[in-house]
Amino acid sequence: MLGDVRPVVGTVSALEWAWSVPPVGPVTFTYTVSVPAGTAGDQFLAASGIVRFEGALSQPIATPSPLLVPQITTHSADTNSDFRISLVELTRVIELYNVRSGTLRTGAYRLLGGRRMGLRRGPG
Repeated sequence: MLGDVRPVVGTVSALEWAWSVPPVGPVTFTYTVSVPAGTAGDQFLAASGIVRFEGALSQPIATPSPLLVPQITTHSADTNSDFRISLVELTRVIELYNVRSGTLRTGAYRLLGGRRMGLRRGPG
């Protein structure tokens, strides 16, 4: 099912496959996309296809197209932005959650006004 012609790992432009004997459908592709360093914000991935068989040409719809690939950000508890929550970072979250006033737990982990998730002490 790999195809007589297939993209080389690391290809940074259009990906192409070709078969001398077409595979039995449906055909499903799985791929990994890396956004170039320095790119920010959500990205869109478009897909299209062309099928040539016995002189006939068709252009099947590849869905979803375009595909929204949202920007990945680190969790606010990940203070060193290494995409891992260390024991020290986890204990900080637990510490904030467990703040008490008498028997009432007042710590909270929630949205900070207009910003991404963050830590804030106290109610409300």
